[in-house]
Amino acid sequence: MTNTKYDSVSLMKVSDFIGLLYGDSGARDWSEMRRFANLTALRNHPDHGYFVSNFWRGPLLYSLVRKLHPKIIVELGTGRGYGAVAMAAAVRDEAYEAQIHTIDLTPETSEFEWIYADENGIETSRSTSLCSFWGKELPAELTNRISFHCADTATVHSILEQESLEADLVFIDGDHSYFGVALDFYSSHSRSAEGAVFVFDDYSDRSGYGVKRLIDGQLSDLYEIQPLDMESDSAYDVEMDHRMAVVNPRGHSVDVSFPKPGSLRFAMLDLRRNIRSILVNIVRRVRS
Repeated sequence: MTNTKYDSVSLMKVSDFIGLLYGDSGARDWSEMRRFANLTALRNHPDHGYFVSNFWRGPLLYSLVRKLHPKIIVELGTGRGYGAVAMAAAVRDEAYEAQIHTIDLTPETSEFEWIYADENGIETSRSTSLCSFWGKELPAELTNRISFHCADTATVHSILEQESLEADLVFIDGDHSYFGVALDFYSSHSRSAEGAVFVFDDYSDRSGYGVKRLIDGQLSDLYEIQPLDMESDSAYDVEMDHRMAVVNPRGHSVDVSFPKPGSLRFAMLDLRRNIRSILVNIVRRVRS
């Protein structure tokens, strides 16, 4: 990305950022991505019906992979797989070899109510698991490129270390609390390659979200940061003011150090994350 030029301070529309990655307007055919989103990113609207949550996350991740050609791709927080599948599509389209590792605490065989739109656009839901749904509804040429790990996202360093891997591109979309996102970043950074790029979902001032606090407080003086307006077309997403941020978008080599797994600072963050999680669960039970 050495020839790309943009203002790393101001908020940029995600479609404009994608256009800069490709050196054109970014007006591309995203019909396949729409299909993936309808299968893996549909949510219940709080008031009525369904909506696709943060559609542009797919084209963003797809475009970054096509531009950067990362060999080791890591996703923290699988959800239903929209991000991982989008990145797998980019690897397929660029016809190069890459490993995609996605990590989530929910086992791939655990069933839950999955909302999606079928091939006719009819919105429906069924009780299914990640493994089952992927096997039946998504192209094997994509899902076969993805390795799922059932684990705490903050232990990604152990997963990568076991396989002697260093991440080139990391998408962080797990625990959105400050303690959780800090642990995810520190863990993945400790096993990252030179010039690694980090993508964060939910760069937001919303209560309980710590992504913006981490980036603005600890990373903005060390890395180039590009905050992105995700151009939400769902009324609910617009209300939430959905934003993402790309850290080190040009893939520069940056000599920085952060708390490492096994350090006292890392252990204290983990303890505080667990305490917060317990308290949040208690409050939820009381309110219900």
